[in-house]
Amino acid sequence: TSTNGSRLFLDGQLHVPVGAALAGAEHVTLQSDAVLAGTSASRMNGDMRMQREIPSPAGWRMMASPVPTTYSELLSTLWTQGAAGSDHPPGQSTQYSYSGSDFSSISDLNDALEPGHGFIVYVFADTNRDRTPDPFPFTLTASGMESGVDLDLTDRLHPDPLGWTLLGNPFAAPVDFDDFTVGEGVDRSVYV
Repeated sequence: TSTNGSRLFLDGQLHVPVGAALAGAEHVTLQSDAVLAGTSASRMNGDMRMQREIPSPAGWRMMASPVPTTYSELLSTLWTQGAAGSDHPPGQSTQYSYSGSDFSSISDLNDALEPGHGFIVYVFADTNRDRTPDPFPFTLTASGMESGVDLDLTDRLHPDPLGWTLLGNPFAAPVDFDDFTVGEGVDRSVYV
C-alpha cells in the first residue's frame, strides 16, 4: 500500500468490516494484485479505480468490469478494431458479446458496459500498431461506483435451461459461487 498526496494505492488486501463504509473511495486505486474483502453489509462510498493486469501471451480473453463503464474506457490500453470508438474502426472486430447462442461483434466501444456483463476481446502484443510487440503485462483500468451488495443478474441469464450465459464478477471483491441464490433449473456449475 502506498500513498500519493491524498490518494491511496492498494496492492495488498483491504478488509471493510460489517456495517462499515469506505468513505472517500474516489481516492482509492485497487491495483491489479489487490483484494477488496468485504461482506454484504459493507460498502464503498464514491467512485473507485480498479486495475487488472493482462499477462502474456497475446490471445483471446474473457472479461467483465466490476463498475459501470464503457468498453472504450476499460480497453483503452489495448489495440482495438472493428467498432466505432476503436483504434481502427474498419478492421476485423476484436471484441464480442455473447447473446446466449452466438457471439456478435460489439459495434460501438462507447456503449455502456454494465458490471458483470461478460465479453471477449483479443489482446494483441502490439498495442499501438508500430509493428513492435509491447511488453506485457498490460494494465486495464475502470473507474466508477461499485454495484449494490445485492445484485440481481436474472435478466442476463439465458432463458433456455440448457443455454449458456457469459457473466463476469460484478464486484471488486472475489465472490463465492456457493453463496449465490439460484432458481429452479439453474445448474450450479461455473466454467472458467
